[in-house]
Amino acid sequence: MQHRNRRLEDFEERAAFDPESVYTHTVHGWRYIPVHFFAGEREGHEAVRADAWVSLEGEVALLECCGARAGSLLSPGLYFRIDEEMPHFRKLFVVLEENEVSREMAEAAMSRFVELGFPDAPLFHPAPGGNSAPVDRK
Repeated sequence: MQHRNRRLEDFEERAAFDPESVYTHTVHGWRYIPVHFFAGEREGHEAVRADAWVSLEGEVALLECCGARAGSLLSPGLYFRIDEEMPHFRKLFVVLEENEVSREMAEAAMSRFVELGFPDAPLFHPAPGGNSAPVDRK
């Protein structure tokens, strides 16, 4: 529990540093902080990758979204891993069939991870370290 509390504190520190950077999920109200622009947010910017720190159901994770044009070696779908280093950040990885990552796609991925049981379902509790494990493939 102490690691989860540290991850939550880290998210709150990021949010407090730049409150204007905090987005709210349009359906569920979860807060998240984009690291990169989403498709359509900045003229001339191709969003083939877009990451965000997300606070979902009392847990914090880094959501990493990868469009088809980014050239991921993984098949389209949702993947999960836990950092080996403290405080064991959760990594939610999304490989899309679409070329760019929109805000709507990122929010749909957040919703799907929670539908699958994030953060408490057993599939979201592997040993820290290791490769990303598939949790939902297209």
